[in-house]
Amino acid sequence: KSFLLKTSEKAATRTTMYLRWMVSALESKLLADALCSILFSDLDLPETREESQDDTFVLRTTLIRRIDSMNEQLSLQTLLLFDELLSLHNHRILVNLVVRNMIPCKHIVEDPLPKKRLNDSFGFTLIFDNNPGALRNEEIASQQRYVEDAQQEAVVMMQELEMWMEARSENIVSDWTFYEGLFMEVLLNRLENMFDQSLECNIALTGLISRLALCPQPELHAFLLDRALPVADGVRTLPSVMADLVHRAQTRALRIPDF
Repeated sequence: KSFLLKTSEKAATRTTMYLRWMVSALESKLLADALCSILFSDLDLPETREESQDDTFVLRTTLIRRIDSMNEQLSLQTLLLFDELLSLHNHRILVNLVVRNMIPCKHIVEDPLPKKRLNDSFGFTLIFDNNPGALRNEEIASQQRYVEDAQQEAVVMMQELEMWMEARSENIVSDWTFYEGLFMEVLLNRLENMFDQSLECNIALTGLISRLALCPQPELHAFLLDRALPVADGVRTLPSVMADLVHRAQTRALRIPDF
C-alpha cells in the first residue's frame, strides 16, 4: 500500500505506471479478483461523500483522486490504469466504482427505468447493423468488427454482473441521497475541463468513459447515454456535461476569425 501512496508526483506517476503494467499482465482471474479486493474492498452499498474521508479506503480514494490531478502525466497514467482495471471485467470494480450508485435510481425524478434483463441493455451497439447506409462501403467492415468486439465485451461484463444484480435486487437502499460517486465525479470534472487538457489526456479520458458505456447495466446506460433522462436538480449526467461542452465550443468558435 505504501508503494502506491507515494506523495511525490513523480514517484506517484511511476508507481501508477508500474501498477498498470502489472494489471495488463494478469492472466489469472483469482489474482485479478484478489487485486481488485485490495484496491477497492467489497463495498456494494451506495456511496456517500463521507466514504472518501474514511482512512479505511484511503488507497481507493487516492487512486481515484489522481485522475483529477493538476499534474497531467499523473492524471494520464491513472486514467490508463483504470481503463486497464475495467478491462479485467471484474464485478468488484464495476460495482464499487459506478453500479452501486445507480441502482436506487435516486437521481431520476419521474418515470423510473423499466426493469430489464441485462442482456437487453446493450442493443445500442447494433445501430450500424440496422443502418448500413450510415457508413461508406469501405468503413462497414471496420465498423462491423468494432460492433462485434463491443458486443463480446458487453457479454463478458454481463456475466460478471448478473449474479451480483440478482443478489442486490431485493436489498435496495431507500433512505439514501443520490451521489454519483467519487469515480464518476472526477471523470465528469475532468471532462468539463477538456478544452484545457492535452489531446493525449482527452483520448484516455474518452476511452475510459467509452469502456464504462459497455457495462450492460440499464441504470448506468441511462446515466451515460440518455439525453432525455429526467434527473433531479444539480445532478450531472454525461449528456448534460457534453451539452455544456458543445455550447462552450460554439461560443469559442465565434471568437475565432474564419473558423
